[in-house]
Amino acid sequence: MDSINKQQLVAGVIGGFTALTLAFVARRFYWRRRWANKNKDWKRPQSELLTLQSTRMPKAVGPFSLGKLIKQRDGSLLAWTSGQLGINPETGKLNEGEDAVVAQAEQILTNLKNLAEDNGFDLEKNTVKNVVYLVDMGDFTKVNEVYKRYYQGEFPARTCIAVQALPLGGRVEIESVFFKPAAKDEKKCGGCPALQ
Repeated sequence: MDSINKQQLVAGVIGGFTALTLAFVARRFYWRRRWANKNKDWKRPQSELLTLQSTRMPKAVGPFSLGKLIKQRDGSLLAWTSGQLGINPETGKLNEGEDAVVAQAEQILTNLKNLAEDNGFDLEKNTVKNVVYLVDMGDFTKVNEVYKRYYQGEFPARTCIAVQALPLGGRVEIESVFFKPAAKDEKKCGGCPALQ
């Protein structure tokens, strides 16, 4: 310590501390930068919750949306619809027709097809599951006949439940779950208004 004076000791300590601080900051910056380049969307949230949109659907008969859509980080889409009655969007009334159950089932599936298309899904390819509510289980066969016109080949999973009554005196109600995997080369939903 005789050959080193106090000023040299302080300068050495400050210089060493500064060098360590700079090394630490540079290391953090380097790894953050490297990780961000690997995961370009690292600041984006894991998923986004959006509301399904469509101008071709009847207005809701209560305080609820048409459904909810989750856009995953990888670009895949998952959606749940609210239960749909056989309401004609132009008149705002239930379809009655010659056979009320058949007319309402036809209208429901048309509405679900429009809702799916308006949000980037294909009804037949992207429906994972349907839940069908019937006021009379005796209408099961009639609804199945209409159902087969909209779903061919591999059918989605389905549950059918008998209920005592449905809103507006409806005879049938259907809710759906849609899933669309991410495109292999892009992470965007083409034509999905909820995402634009």
